[in-house]
Amino acid sequence: MRLKTFILLTASILNFSILAVAQQTYTVKGFVVDSHSNEAVKDAQVWLYGKQTGGITDSHGQYEFKVFKMYSDTRLYVRACGDKIATSKLVSFGADTLIQVDFSINGIENDCIKPPNIPWKVSPSEYENYQGYLILDMHGVFIRTCRGNSYSPVWPSDFRMKGIWPDNSQYGDSLFIQLEGRLDPYSKDIVPFQNLYVGKIDSISSIKTAKCNKN
Repeated sequence: MRLKTFILLTASILNFSILAVAQQTYTVKGFVVDSHSNEAVKDAQVWLYGKQTGGITDSHGQYEFKVFKMYSDTRLYVRACGDKIATSKLVSFGADTLIQVDFSINGIENDCIKPPNIPWKVSPSEYENYQGYLILDMHGVFIRTCRGNSYSPVWPSDFRMKGIWPDNSQYGDSLFIQLEGRLDPYSKDIVPFQNLYVGKIDSISSIKTAKCNKN
């Protein structure tokens, strides 16, 4: 009886620890300066690859944002003029919940064009309709649309995958999904599947009740 109680208690502690790590909140902050003048760069956009979160620098060149993180390393991007990425750094997420990352960037001109949109957010005006299969694999999930294209979904910050999949789900299992969002142009040549920023989920259902229309 004591052994059984010990095993159950140990399992509970392990489950709690895993959940705590998975839901860990990090604060990412830092400064962006011009590499030539060392002056602060205002309105620079700093965001994490594959996450719908980021920050914009203030008049002091400082940015700050919070993020839930499960994996160890993620790339942090910066852009300040137009839609071109100025630079990036690989960021490690560990026990320290405060991540300080500073940037020094080139090419800031007086007639700098402000970036046209916020890269980590999806505006309803940018929505396009997608439908297909949400497929579970060893790295997480990916979407294969009814047109045969495959994408890595970037979910809204308040979206939680828990409860969507049946308890007995295995790699290769799929659900039918209908959503609205936009593609991430910066990921086109970086990952096997281009990122699809999800703005709105219309439905997720079993493939027994919904499938792609073959007509």
